[in-house]
Amino acid sequence: SWREPGVFLSGVVLGALLLSAALLRGAGAPAGFGLAWCFVVLLPVSGILPLYNPVAERYLYTVAAGFCWTLAAALAAVMKRRRVLGAGLAGLILTAYAARTFIRNRDWNSDAALFLEASPGEESSPRTRYIRAMLLRERGQSARALAELEEALRLHPGFAEAWLALG
Repeated sequence: SWREPGVFLSGVVLGALLLSAALLRGAGAPAGFGLAWCFVVLLPVSGILPLYNPVAERYLYTVAAGFCWTLAAALAAVMKRRRVLGAGLAGLILTAYAARTFIRNRDWNSDAALFLEASPGEESSPRTRYIRAMLLRERGQSARALAELEEALRLHPGFAEAWLALG
């Protein structure tokens, strides 16, 4: 609901980014193109129509291109005025992204690492619950697997694979 603070704040931020993209486009700046790119490529997978994906990070690869374009334009503007500051910011950003990528790679090491240990934000995904149940069943943890299947079915009562596994 738009009345929830997190949803409302997200809407405000998205609106501000869209406005920025429109204003920057009018000025002919590459940053406007980068921001517009982010919105255009994210629209089909934005959740307007529900997608049952346990981990959908792959949709951000094309969005990242627009973000990087915008970031590069912003850094270029800073470097025109202060070359050392711009180079330092670029180095800091690259270091932060490299560190986060290194940490996230451990989560993708195995299905168990990804779905049992690294997906606390996916508690409301029936597909994630189903995959967890299958992993727990393979480990012989039937009671926990049953609880995950029941939660998957509570979240999505028509989830045929979960009903089949439950049977």
